[in-house]
Amino acid sequence: MRISSIECGRVLAILAVMTIHVSPFANPFNPALWGGESWLWLSGTINQLCRFAVPLFFLCAGYFLQPKLTREAPLTVAWRYCRPLLLLWLVWSLVYLLVPFNPLDAVQQGYLASLRGQWQFQLADPLNGWLVGGMIHLWFLPALIMAVTLLALCYRLGKPTLALWLGLGLYLLALLGGSYAKPLLGAEWLLLTRNGPFFSLLFVALGALLRQRQWQPDARTGWQLLLGGVALYGCEA
Repeated sequence: MRISSIECGRVLAILAVMTIHVSPFANPFNPALWGGESWLWLSGTINQLCRFAVPLFFLCAGYFLQPKLTREAPLTVAWRYCRPLLLLWLVWSLVYLLVPFNPLDAVQQGYLASLRGQWQFQLADPLNGWLVGGMIHLWFLPALIMAVTLLALCYRLGKPTLALWLGLGLYLLALLGGSYAKPLLGAEWLLLTRNGPFFSLLFVALGALLRQRQWQPDARTGWQLLLGGVALYGCEA
C-alpha cells in the first residue's frame, strides 16, 4: 500500500539523514574550518531540523507492519521483515571490517597493516559495538530489528499495547542514561542508549497503534501537532 503523504515524508526524511551525515557548515574532524559562532548556530539549527527523520522511519515501519501482525503469525511476519535487514547489516559490517577506509594506506603500508588501526577503532567500544556493527551509522538496522521483534512478541502474547508501554519505559531509561544523564546523574551511562530498542520500540509501537486505530487527523490538527511538537522540541533542545 502506497500513501502519497507518507512517501513524500520518507523522501524528505532520506534527504534529512543525508544532510545530517554531510554536516553542512561544520566539520567534525576539523572544527576550526567553520569556527565562527554564526556558523555554529546555522549548522546546529540545520542538524536539529533534520532530526525528525529516524523517528519517522520507525513510525512507518510499525504503521505498515500492523495489519500483517494482526492477520498472520506475528513472529513469522517479523522474521520475514527482519531477515533482509539482518543480512544487510551483516554484509555491510563485513565490508567495513575487510575494506580499508583509506585505500592509499593499504597500498603504501600493506593490507593488514592498514586494517590494524581500523580494527582497533571498531573494537574500541565492545559494550556498544554489538548493537552497532561494523560502523556506527549501522545502528539503525539492529535497532529496527529489535523493535519489530519485540512488537511481534507482544502481538503473539495478545497484548499489542504492551509494546507501547515497554517502549515508553525504555525511552525514559534512554533519556536517563543519555540526554538527561549529566544533569540528573552527573555522567552518561557507558551503554549508549540511542542503540538497540531503547529509542526505536516506542516509535515502532506508536506507528502500529496509529494504524490499528485508523487515526487520520485533518489538516488543522496536523499543523497544530507539527507546530506544538517543534515548539516542545525547541524548548528541550
